[in-house]
Amino acid sequence: MLYRFRTANNLGGRKWDPLFPRWSELLLLAPGPDDTVVLVDDFAGTGEQACRAWDETFRELLPYGPRVILLLVAASEQARERIRESTDMIPQAQIELRAEDRLFGDSCRHFDAAEKSRILNYCVVADPSRPKGHGECGFVIVLAHKCPNNTIPILHVRRSLWEGLFRRHD
Repeated sequence: MLYRFRTANNLGGRKWDPLFPRWSELLLLAPGPDDTVVLVDDFAGTGEQACRAWDETFRELLPYGPRVILLLVAASEQARERIRESTDMIPQAQIELRAEDRLFGDSCRHFDAAEKSRILNYCVVADPSRPKGHGECGFVIVLAHKCPNNTIPILHVRRSLWEGLFRRHD
């Protein structure tokens, strides 16, 4: 994700490398309360992955209390709140998905009940274990480079009975 960020912002040259330290360099740089560290990711649907990364990696790499911003292309309200409450990161997303963006939710007005039922039947064929996507988010979101697992499985799952249009390539 960082490569795409740097390319999109014309920061791909070697002269910009000092602004983009690797994880292994963070502890040596010892950013403190007067510093800001920006982490970049594409999508947060439940916030689970970001919270796990904080607990397992970044909490230890940033022990001196810098301001930590998690820059996201898109995030759900639920994920943003979970990250803010469970970590020291400040999540910032260009696109925020709300309850009405969850295809199978009651507040979603994009599809009527019959359409939701029909879509859910296809999702069960595509992935019986997670027909509404990871965390039962039921999002309909596809990024240029990847389809989040919080998206309905008919869009990304590859199985013997199903070929999603936007495979995940994990």
